[in-house]
Amino acid sequence: MHASRSYTARADHARHGIALLALCLVLLTGLGGCAPMQPVTREGRESNLLLLQDGTIRLTGDIEQSWNWITHRDDMIKLYYAQDWPNLVNLVASINYENDLGYMYLGESAEKLGHPEAAIRYYQLGYGIAMGSKRYKQCELHNECLGLDLRRELPRRVASIRSQMQAKLEAEQARKREEERRAEEERRNREAAEKAALEKKKKKKAPETAKAAPAAPAPSGEGAFTGGNTAAAPPQAPQSGTPMSDNAPPPPVS
Repeated sequence: MHASRSYTARADHARHGIALLALCLVLLTGLGGCAPMQPVTREGRESNLLLLQDGTIRLTGDIEQSWNWITHRDDMIKLYYAQDWPNLVNLVASINYENDLGYMYLGESAEKLGHPEAAIRYYQLGYGIAMGSKRYKQCELHNECLGLDLRRELPRRVASIRSQMQAKLEAEQARKREEERRAEEERRNREAAEKAALEKKKKKKAPETAKAAPAAPAPSGEGAFTGGNTAAAPPQAPQSGTPMSDNAPPPPVS
C-alpha cells in the first residue's frame, strides 16, 4: 500500500512537472520564458533572515517561476525535515514562487526561529492561496503538501501560536505582579526594621540622659533642711519674767 502511494505521488509530480514545463515552453515564445533563479549572496541570505523576522518576505513569482520550484522541490523537502530553517528560507525566497506550501515553509521557519507574529502572517498568506481560485498554486492539486491538509492545518497553527502568545503574556504579567509584590513587601520590612532600630536607639539613650542630669539645689530659708538626717535644735532657756509653766504659783502680792 505504501509503495502504491509513493508511486502515485511520483506519477503526480511527473505529470505536474511536464505540464509546467510545457507551459514554460509556451511562455518562452510569448512572454520571455521561465525566469531563471538568481543565486543568493551572503548579503542576500542575511537580508532574507531579517525580512523573515519582520514578516515581510513576499513570494511574487507566478507560473514563470514554477519550474524552479519543481527543480528544487526535493531540496526543500530535505531541508524541511532536517529543520535547516535558514537555508530553507533562502531557497524558498530565491525561487520566489507564490504558492501555499512556500508560505507554509516560511511560516514554520519563522515559528521555529522564534518569530511567532511573522509566522502568523505567512500562515495566513498560505491559507489565502489554499482557499483561492488559482489551483496551480495549491500543493493539494499536485499532492505535495507533505501529508498535510493546509486548509485545516494553517488555521490550526495560527490559533496555536496565538494561544501560546497569550499564555506567555499572562505569565509575564503574573511575573511582574509577583516582582512588584515582593518589592513592596521588602520595602515595608525595611521600613519596619528602620523604625524598630530607631525606637531601640531612643530607649537606650533615655537612661543615659537621666543619669547625666545635675541634682536639684536644696531649698533655702528658715526651717530648711540641709540633709536628710538634720539634728533637732536644743531647747532655749526661758527669759526673765517669763513663767516656766502654766502650773507655777503666782508671785506674792505686796
